[in-house]
Amino acid sequence: MDPGKALLESLSKASSTPDYGASDREVFLEKQREKLRKIIISPTSVTAHPSNWAKEHGVFQDETYEMFAVAGEGENWLLYHPDSESFSLARGKLGSRMELIGFRSKDALAEWYG
Repeated sequence: MDPGKALLESLSKASSTPDYGASDREVFLEKQREKLRKIIISPTSVTAHPSNWAKEHGVFQDETYEMFAVAGEGENWLLYHPDSESFSLARGKLGSRMELIGFRSKDALAEWYG
């Protein structure tokens, strides 16, 4: 699936993102979705490397993964893996080493916010 389309589709679905005790979960989630929509970028091909923790405790066992950055700010990036059709959080700079944090799911919002 196209990475940008996959992101928008994921944002249109229910999310397991924690609401940190918000009085209205749906309002909270919609605000978080809107924040994420504002930092969407054109899908950019990246090579991501799992952190040591991600290899030991997460779901990433390979040395590298070919993915697409689909949103981000600073050194935090939301990546899309087309083979598994899932999203992951990574740290780094576009065009340089991207380090996967350790988890992936089809829930883009949950991967971005935790």
